Amino acid sequence: MKNSDQSYATIAQINVKLLTACGCAFIAYWAWPTEAKYWGYGFITICLGLASIGIFFDALRMMAKLYHRNKIMATYMAQGEKPKSSKMASEEALRKSGMFDDQ
Repeated sequence: MKNSDQSYATIAQINVKLLTACGCAFIAYWAWPTEAKYWGYGFITICLGLASIGIFFDALRMMAKLYHRNKIMATYMAQGEKPKSSKMASEEALRKSGMFDDQ
């Protein structure tokens, strides 16, 4: 089964979300305060950590939806053959089948 343009866009969104989650987690780890006087950074890093967890689970949810959609499409496509083009009927073939009222 071929991926559609929508699938590629969804895959790109998933990758961006995972990259964003990793970035938020890295910044939260890096900016964690080492001294009590920087307690404000602690609040920001906790928010960034929670955001990274939320974004990560959102990416997982998108992956599950994409997998489920592709699975349904594969089942649908397996039901029949690919559409085939028919050849144009010639005038002779139309006459043989009685399509003209020539007597």
